[in-house]
Amino acid sequence: MTTKKKDEFYSGLMVEAFDKITTEAVYKKRATKVVKLIKKYNPKAKTLLELACGTGNFTKQLAKAGFVITATDISKDEIEKAKTKSIDAKFSVADMSKLRATRKYDIICCFWESFRYLPNYKVCEDTLKRIFNALKQDGLFFVDFTHFPPHAKQFKIPTYTIKLGNGLVLLKDTYILTRGDLDTRWDKMRYMLRGKDITGQKIEWGGKSILLKQRLNRAPLLRIPQQKMEKILTKAGFNILEVQDNFAGCPESMLFVAQKSK
Repeated sequence: MTTKKKDEFYSGLMVEAFDKITTEAVYKKRATKVVKLIKKYNPKAKTLLELACGTGNFTKQLAKAGFVITATDISKDEIEKAKTKSIDAKFSVADMSKLRATRKYDIICCFWESFRYLPNYKVCEDTLKRIFNALKQDGLFFVDFTHFPPHAKQFKIPTYTIKLGNGLVLLKDTYILTRGDLDTRWDKMRYMLRGKDITGQKIEWGGKSILLKQRLNRAPLLRIPQQKMEKILTKAGFNILEVQDNFAGCPESMLFVAQKSK
C-alpha cells in the first residue's frame, strides 16, 4: 500500500489547497514535453493510464492531446474533485502498488513525486512489474520525481501562501529530515481569515465541520537516486530510452522514459 493514503494533505480541505499550489501553465508545459516524447517513441499510441492522478490537472492536459485516458489515485477526495472538472477521462480510486489492469495500455505514466510514496524499494520493484505487465508490447512508461542531496539536519521549504476562498488563506511551511532511505516530513499550518489567525478553530467547509490543525502529518518520501531507479526499471524488464534532468525546473528533478521491450 502506498504511504500517500496516510498523508493528511490529500483529503478534505487540503484538496482545495493542493489544486492552488501549481498553475495550469506548469502542467501544460510538462504535458507538452511528455506528448512530444510519446510521438517520438510511440506515435501510434492511443490508450493511456495515469497513476496517482491527484485532482486531474495533468490528466486535463494529456486529454487535450486526444488520448483515451484512465486515471487513478488512492485518494477518494482527490478523485471526486477530478470528476468535477469535465475532463475527458475515466477516473477511479485505486492503489498503484496493487495494480491489476484488466486491459493493456500504450502509455502508463506517474508524475509529481507520486512514485516516491511507495514505502520501500521492494514495493517499487513489484509495482514496476505490475506496470510492465499492464503495457502493450513497445508501450511506454513515464515517471518523474526529484532526488535532493541528503541533509543531515532538518530543513525548511519556503512558505506557501494559498488562498482557499471565502477569505480563508493558508500559510504552509514544510519541514524535512533525511532518515536512511526516506525524507520524513511534517507541515506547520497557519490559517488567516480577514487578517485574523484562526488556526486551531473549527470552520464549516463543504458541509462539514473541519478543525484547522496547526500540524499536518505527511507521508515520508522514498529517496530514489537515478542509478537506483535505472536498476529497478531494468530489473522489471524495461529498456530505458531517456532520462531527462531538470524536468520539473530544478537540477535534481528527473523524468524517466522507459519502454516495454522483448
